[in-house]
Amino acid sequence: MHALVLARTQITAASLIFFSFVLLGLVYSDGPNRSGVFNFLREAIGELASKASGKGFIGITIFIFLNNLKAAFFAVILGPLFGVVPALQAAANGAIIGVVIREAASRSSALMLLLGLMPHGIFEIPAMLISWGLGIWLGLWPLKSIRGDGLGFIGRSKMALGVMLRIVLPLLAIAALIEGALISLLTS
Repeated sequence: MHALVLARTQITAASLIFFSFVLLGLVYSDGPNRSGVFNFLREAIGELASKASGKGFIGITIFIFLNNLKAAFFAVILGPLFGVVPALQAAANGAIIGVVIREAASRSSALMLLLGLMPHGIFEIPAMLISWGLGIWLGLWPLKSIRGDGLGFIGRSKMALGVMLRIVLPLLAIAALIEGALISLLTS
């Protein structure tokens, strides 16, 4: 878990990017502020929802888990491109969450909105923030190596993989189970 300590600044940066874009998604997804990007995000969300529909609890759970796991691992794997990809993922996902909150708030009660966001906020979002932060941390390895932190790329990669397997993967599995159950209950 030493990687979490070493990457805390990058995890914080990923968090700031993510939550800034959640706010942008909330503000610019509706009304006079609507832009083409947020219309695109709405369409992408609808497409994703249609892929998941009709799968049943197990199918939905597996679909959610694999999508989230793929995104988390891509953030870490593509992080060595100077951390750009994980930062972009944090921004895009923040905007998507902002759009979803805006849409859900206009169609659902506060309780339904809270229940729908709970697995994201407790399990999925922290897992993704860690993944994005680790990806950014890996992307900065050339700069850190110049300063002599002694880890190198292989050492950092091993540490990041350990965090992914011990922390991120279980968090995403729990989130997928809860989301799958909620979606199954709400759509049955």
